[in-house]
Amino acid sequence: MQIDKTKCYFIPADELLNFAEEIQPENGTDFQLPELYRMLECDTIEVVRLHSPERWLIIDEDGKNKERPLNLTATVLSQLYPHDVIVGHAVMCPKRFLK
Repeated sequence: MQIDKTKCYFIPADELLNFAEEIQPENGTDFQLPELYRMLECDTIEVVRLHSPERWLIIDEDGKNKERPLNLTATVLSQLYPHDVIVGHAVMCPKRFLK
């Protein structure tokens, strides 16, 4: 999977690796909370800084309590494993897309 560090991606919760869909904010500039809630199917979000300080992963803050499925692609990209895993859908984007 090729990831362009300047683009945004929706990463569905799935135990398969190598799937991410390129996305854009609805308003063309930055993601709004209601838009993220819809995509992630959640009420609260958590922002995880990736190994690059300019890239963020947005996830369901309460995903583990809701027993969301493992998101293997987001877990690998986050470099949290083996200490932690990402569950549920995720959005990966440069921090300039969040305000």
